Amino acid sequence: LYTGDLQGLLNYLGHVLTTDEIIQPVLREITMYDYMDFEEFLCFMEKFYERERAEFEAKFNEFDTEGRGEVSVRELRQVMRALGFHPLRQMTEEAIQIVDDNGNGQLSFDELCMFLAVYSYHEGFTTAETEELRKQFERFAVEGQGPAKDQTMLPPEALSDALVQAFGLEVSEFTQHLGEQLASGAGLQKSTFDRGEGEPEYMNFSEFLIFARKVRENEYSKCHQEHVRFADQVARNSQSSKEATEFADADLDNSGGISDRELRRVLKNKKYTPLRNVLEEILDEVYDGDWDEETSELDFDEFFDFMLVFNRRDGFTAKECEELRKTYDRFDEDQSGEISAMEIAALFRHVGYRVNLEDIRDEVAQVDANGSGQLDFREFLRLMRLYREKELRKVRKAFLNNKDQSTDLIPLKLLEPVLKSLGHEPPFPHEIDTDISFDELVDLVDSCRSAFVWKERKKAGFSDEELAGFVDIFKRFDRDKSETIDNRELQNVLKEYNWEPRTREDQQNLIKKLDTARRLAREAGVEDVGPEGSP
Repeated sequence: LYTGDLQGLLNYLGHVLTTDEIIQPVLREITMYDYMDFEEFLCFMEKFYERERAEFEAKFNEFDTEGRGEVSVRELRQVMRALGFHPLRQMTEEAIQIVDDNGNGQLSFDELCMFLAVYSYHEGFTTAETEELRKQFERFAVEGQGPAKDQTMLPPEALSDALVQAFGLEVSEFTQHLGEQLASGAGLQKSTFDRGEGEPEYMNFSEFLIFARKVRENEYSKCHQEHVRFADQVARNSQSSKEATEFADADLDNSGGISDRELRRVLKNKKYTPLRNVLEEILDEVYDGDWDEETSELDFDEFFDFMLVFNRRDGFTAKECEELRKTYDRFDEDQSGEISAMEIAALFRHVGYRVNLEDIRDEVAQVDANGSGQLDFREFLRLMRLYREKELRKVRKAFLNNKDQSTDLIPLKLLEPVLKSLGHEPPFPHEIDTDISFDELVDLVDSCRSAFVWKERKKAGFSDEELAGFVDIFKRFDRDKSETIDNRELQNVLKEYNWEPRTREDQQNLIKKLDTARRLAREAGVEDVGPEGSP
């Protein structure tokens, strides 16, 4: 092992205290040469762990100002920042539940070490995040490849796609670089000695988690660069030695935290419309306490956590993402993880947007970067985001043109013409009896679209005239006036339209079509559709 690679290797393994002033004294106890063998590496790691623990204890004692041998859970995040970790709220709380046995809100040094072990076991990810990462790993992994023939392994060319599906398109440039590095067989080392000459590196799930951590660390660094002065304020609070630099974007009032107003400004600068329901949901996940729009502020780690979740969901709520995932999977009939761009217009109409492919051609071109004509879920989610922002701009324009300047609300008497101007006709889903804000107008527009979706799904895409014709046909075949088509009557339908199954395969295909019709009818709210597999 080239000793110049030690810092990268230690970082890869999740260690945070990897400066030369810590590594070099330990290294020189082992060897004076530029390369070490495996036995020397084991000796190095044994001594490094001792040095690392001593550094942890020294930092712990800095925060244990009263010498009680404990720090509070509230101080824990400051300790972790000072050690070089990026403590995110949900993982911190999950790990504390494991190590703080007596629940007194105080951690001894041994409990801190146990906490760090739990925190690092899944590379700082929560159990839920780890499960999602495993799902993406298994989707792209293959069996019998790489050095471990009996394990499911992820090929290097699939690394970027798997990570993008987990984190979102924001990370694609960095993950492509990682994937290319591994696919080349060069690994992550700095030296050119014994690189393996093009041997691609497959990885198991534990190694995949390490690369997921590297993605999150890269996102943290990017966030730090964009908001350096704010990040440095957190560093000073954690007794870090980083130099103060100019903060250009977020902390307008120089308070050292991001307020509700400043958070909205950041999102607007990133071309997102900051909706209250989205902000409230994510703030509830990342902020420790009850968020007050007037007085509460995010520290840098909370701000990073917020942006990480926001980007992962592409500005949608968790429920909206879940519904979009279900819709996408419905159109991904072969479960390939991709759908044709030509099918996107039908998918959009399924969720209530009245568009054709020409209407969304520019947005499709933006997300289909490689021009493959196929969109994976993350590309589809970004496409939905782009179109959602186009819709929100129309809603914003209608709101600004009609609001009362003194109240910043749309008067009740103008609500119906505003909705009509946005393409929605009465009756509206629910009664409104007061003036409404922009967020309330967005909610109402969404409700109108949902009502339209349910109405159109019941019509199965047919016009009112076509449906009237189908009613006449149904009545003609329903000879006993029971309002159902029994098996004998169904035979007459099949015969008239030349749909009679002539082979067993034809019968099976007919049953499949009937089951598909039942499923779509259930999705449209029809309950009495008969059992699966019946004629």
